Amino acid sequence: MKKKISYLILLLTLFLFTGSVYALECKYSNGSLTAEFTIKNKDSVSKATVKGDLNSTDETKIDAKVDIHNWEKVFNPGGDPSNTKINSKGQDYYINYQDCPPLALFVDRNGDFDFAVFTKDHETEFENYGKKKQGYAIMPLVHSSKEDDAEDPNKQEYGSCTEFTTNEGNPSCENNTQFSCIWNETKYGNYCNTDNLMYVSCGGAFDIPYQTPQIVNFVFNLLKIGTPIILVIVSIIQLLKSLAASKEDEIKKAQSSLVKKMIAAALVFFIASIVQLVVSIVADSGDTEDISTCMDCFLNNSCSENVYYKTNVGGTYMCTYLNNKSTFTCEGNK
Repeated sequence: MKKKISYLILLLTLFLFTGSVYALECKYSNGSLTAEFTIKNKDSVSKATVKGDLNSTDETKIDAKVDIHNWEKVFNPGGDPSNTKINSKGQDYYINYQDCPPLALFVDRNGDFDFAVFTKDHETEFENYGKKKQGYAIMPLVHSSKEDDAEDPNKQEYGSCTEFTTNEGNPSCENNTQFSCIWNETKYGNYCNTDNLMYVSCGGAFDIPYQTPQIVNFVFNLLKIGTPIILVIVSIIQLLKSLAASKEDEIKKAQSSLVKKMIAAALVFFIASIVQLVVSIVADSGDTEDISTCMDCFLNNSCSENVYYKTNVGGTYMCTYLNNKSTFTCEGNK
């Protein structure tokens, strides 16, 4: 009896475990031909099972399992450098939208099959490929849940908070049914995200809180201005003490000390100011990893090129700079 209960618990555990694994089923059709494959995650996708006729009048039956040739790299049929490359990767679409790419292409290259997935943005590239490869059977397919989207090119999809560029309209950043987003208005630029956290990059370092350069700049300016003031005040106090003592030797020493400290104070102020000026001039505003840009950010609090925010898109962290909205994968923060 105990053995049967143990087996039952084991089967129940396996059922719960396998049932909890999320897999996305992608199905495509054009009437005479169907295709389907499964996405487990961005790095795991099954072969596409393609069945049916090449067209409604063709008696050639297709029943094949084909690799998705442009899941992790661009579509280059047959690996021939002379072929037309199509800059569409299925993995990119899945990462951004957590969904199946809306369109697919099945190509019969005289018995060798190609299968690729793409969006409407790349339709022209596939058409050009088809014109170049006359004699090949090229079959466009539409994802069953994306037919309406394919017919309506103006319908916009959102894969994460970062794709909302405004907090007005419907849907907007905070008024949408897909994500819980916050609209952030900052001096570096406005953005939509799951939180209001911002970071700065400095050379190869990332995820530095954006308040850090402000603190460093405040301390630097405090030293630049405060050090000369303290030196002058100390010298004046020494001079007043010597005048009160009415000792000529001490008065001369105090006067000499005052002159030296005033020169030192002037040097501290002007050298610090010149350093800030030179750094701001040589800073390369187009290169966020340049050391001069990093120094300009920390010494002058001029961080508009370095500030970014992070968004988790499908389990992958994507970072977006606020100045130009450029996005990059920041897994491991480089």
